[in-house]
Amino acid sequence: MNQPLGLHKVELQKAKNSIKKSYERRRDEFVKRYAAAEKIQRAFRKSRMTNERFTKLLYRNNNSTKHQLRKMNSHTIKVVGKGATYENAVEKIWKKRHTNAAATPAVTTIQKMFRGYKTRNINTRIDFIRSLSRDKRLEYYAAVLYRLETRVQDVLNSRYPSGGSLDPLNAVTSIIGVCHYRPRPHRIVQNVTNVRKNLQLLKKKTPRAYLQGFRKQLAYVARAYTKMTPFDRKAYRDRLHSELSGRPCLENMMDSLVKALVKPEFVWLGKAKNFQNNPMMPNNVRYVGFGPNLGGRRGLINTAVTTWTQSKNRPANWNSKNVNARKQVFWNMIKNLPLAMVNNGTIINGRPQLYNANGVKFKKSQLANTLEYV
Repeated sequence: MNQPLGLHKVELQKAKNSIKKSYERRRDEFVKRYAAAEKIQRAFRKSRMTNERFTKLLYRNNNSTKHQLRKMNSHTIKVVGKGATYENAVEKIWKKRHTNAAATPAVTTIQKMFRGYKTRNINTRIDFIRSLSRDKRLEYYAAVLYRLETRVQDVLNSRYPSGGSLDPLNAVTSIIGVCHYRPRPHRIVQNVTNVRKNLQLLKKKTPRAYLQGFRKQLAYVARAYTKMTPFDRKAYRDRLHSELSGRPCLENMMDSLVKALVKPEFVWLGKAKNFQNNPMMPNNVRYVGFGPNLGGRRGLINTAVTTWTQSKNRPANWNSKNVNARKQVFWNMIKNLPLAMVNNGTIINGRPQLYNANGVKFKKSQLANTLEYV
């Protein structure tokens, strides 16, 4: 005989309650066991004396607690044996760390490479900054360079949307120094047409690439400064002070560092009267025109190269540089000089860097190749 429907519902509810209570009981037991295990593990990790911890405590100038001293004594007995001193334990730990013959070549190679990199780059930049800081006229700029050397990661960590609250421009300005950085726009390109239309915007540098470019400029100048005689260093600081006066922004400061390597002894027509009345047009032959192509007029870069060649003024190790390095040196000297030019149909006071990004037109020209024989 079948049971009434109501009785089935009562039994079903009892079964559900029983299963629920059983689950809750097992859950509570698991939590208690896990809490106990976690407590034991935490206490063990805190109290465990490792070789690294032992070595650090040993050189704390006797500031260890009694509990730590007992642990150190116990660890000494474990490592060396009864009757041994802390120094015996440290010596054995040191030998054990350096007895892996298979790993030693790789470790020493890595250490050697880093020491070489540190000597050639990091130490060179720091020494250059210290030399500038000892000159009272350049203290402000030395402080900015030191922040550029040591706080780039702070900028990257503090900017939005990488986890910080600052936008890229404010991050660079507040942490390192005043600049004119233009952040890359937050723009999603949907198709090929938009890619072509927005290519110049999308090519803008990220904060990391922007600051890394300045670091490379600093390294270049620091290496050149290291090779100078004391007399040449004094002359360089004098030129740098003249260049930097009233130019506190980061871009101008870094350009001045490079420009001051060579005393500017060339004629620059970029803002002369004829250029203001007839400014530089896109792909104008007067920019890198050479020889008969100029049509009887003086070319902008041609005049600069010719007059600089006549001055006999050369940077350090000029004769040992190949033609590409010479092109880069000369481009660094002229890329931010004033230039009357047409940009998007408007006459502006620009600079060669805007007219010719990265100096590609200049470096590929016949005129630039003549620097090989200067």
